[in-house]
Amino acid sequence: MRPIRRGRCPSVRGHTVRFTDHRQARDYLVHRIGDYCSYCEMPKPDGPDVEHVRPQVHNPQYALRWGNFLLACRYCNSIKGRTPIVLNRYYWPDRHNTFLALTYSRSGPVPSTQLSPSQRARASALIELTGLDRRPGHPQCSLRDTRWRKREEAWSIASHSLTRLHQNNTPHMREQILVSARGHGFWSVWMTVFQDEPEVLRLLIQEFPGTALDCFDAQGHPLERQNGSL
Repeated sequence: MRPIRRGRCPSVRGHTVRFTDHRQARDYLVHRIGDYCSYCEMPKPDGPDVEHVRPQVHNPQYALRWGNFLLACRYCNSIKGRTPIVLNRYYWPDRHNTFLALTYSRSGPVPSTQLSPSQRARASALIELTGLDRRPGHPQCSLRDTRWRKREEAWSIASHSLTRLHQNNTPHMREQILVSARGHGFWSVWMTVFQDEPEVLRLLIQEFPGTALDCFDAQGHPLERQNGSL
């Protein structure tokens, strides 16, 4: 899961924006962190939903708070739904280096084996909260939930792109990889497939808006986030 930096509440002509409806934050969020789901990373060119980290039904005081907004596809948003949230029971892409928390394969994310038991519990809770492990065979997988299929498509395209890079490692080829990654989304899939290609990793980190740059070293390897527990 891509760690992001949402930044401070936007301002217009020197005045902090005051939201009267959470949907007003969508364009600002897309500009800051891209039109991708903050959880599954699926692209949403038609506009992802503004998602409340702490559901407004339980926390009306945060209903219009910039710091409580992320972007989510309809699947992650509906599965998370009205679940009461205790922040320190999960990892969050705007607070932690969530790329350290999860390990990706073609079949989806699982908690990293490098985590301690308590950290693995938090990573597992995050996966369950948004249903990132749902695919055919999962008892709660809906036929309408296309996240797993789109993720597998991104994995196939990324793998094919890696093969082509080995055959023709040129600036043009690297640019084509970025174009494909932006279009198909699932940033963590591309980072995993290209884990042995530091130049591509650096480009992927820089290319997607709002990626938390301080969560990675010069070779594109993940680091613990400052002031975060991961």
